[in-house]
Amino acid sequence: MNITRARTAAAKENRFDWPLCYEAENLVLAQLEAFLRRNRFAKQLSERMRNETGTLLIDWVDYLVVAPAVEGQLREAGYTDDPLGETPGHQKALWHPVAMLPRVLVDSRCASVGSPNALAIRAESISDFMAAHGISNQPEGEPLTRFRRVLVADENNARLEALERRGYRGFVPAKAETARRRRKNSGRTVSAWAGPTTITTRSAPRGRTSSI
Repeated sequence: MNITRARTAAAKENRFDWPLCYEAENLVLAQLEAFLRRNRFAKQLSERMRNETGTLLIDWVDYLVVAPAVEGQLREAGYTDDPLGETPGHQKALWHPVAMLPRVLVDSRCASVGSPNALAIRAESISDFMAAHGISNQPEGEPLTRFRRVLVADENNARLEALERRGYRGFVPAKAETARRRRKNSGRTVSAWAGPTTITTRSAPRGRTSSI
């Protein structure tokens, strides 16, 4: 990782004079709308967010996964390579350095250009999220590690995922041995940690939480 690029990225995120980036925002919103037309669970959840918490889906989205054909539109709208976004080899992470918008993963294995292949919302605890929505799929990543993710609903080639993060901006779960060593060093056990019961929105300045 280029340390200079990483520091520059962090400095930009600490700014308070966030400009309006309508082109990028409208592009992301259009992608979200296209995704909701293909995933009924996501559409219903989006409606609950708006009706029960007064929040929008875009406030909860951590990232989208799109086909390479969309990359040009994203870059024209201001997206650029994310120096802190560690990804698998078939993906690259893009971010908008001057707008509070979800990051986008460009996936070489994704053929769909009409809408995102996947959309991930960020939860404070995916265990609580799974319990609240009756999700029984096995999460990627072990408890208390840097990155955990679970499939919520896969409909019409549109995957809705939920994830949680702990001090990590990338998209690769820790290896099992690393995860076990971290838990051992922390002196904590999974069973001793119940976790909070709320989901925090992506937009930190708004500071909103919800029990959805």
